[in-house]
Amino acid sequence: MRTIKYLTQFLITSFLLLPIKSPVTAASQETSWQAIGQVGGMVGAVYAQEERVFLGVGQRLVILDVSDPASPREIGATRPLAGPLEGIAVSQDLVFIANGGGGLQVVDFADLAHPRVLGAWTPPATPRTWY
Repeated sequence: MRTIKYLTQFLITSFLLLPIKSPVTAASQETSWQAIGQVGGMVGAVYAQEERVFLGVGQRLVILDVSDPASPREIGATRPLAGPLEGIAVSQDLVFIANGGGGLQVVDFADLAHPRVLGAWTPPATPRTWY
């Protein structure tokens, strides 16, 4: 029973990965992995705006319609972003997402069903203390 529980948790929070060939060169045939989707994940950030709720679910921004609070429904989601979503702020049709080492992502949600990433800012380095 414990094995089934852990397997279920793994499957719910797994990423869909696809091998992507890097640009072909005569000397190299490297394969790298790129996230193409995500199923489930922890909710790390929430922002409510009228009849919409923006959730950071794992590495994706999910937009819910909560006009009927008894039956929220998903109306849009981004592709997986650079890291888990830790904070969300909304201004007009833009969502600003703090996602850890991935920095800041700016998402346009004018088309609620198809939110798109407009840009990103990544901090130059992670602060470290040297002794």
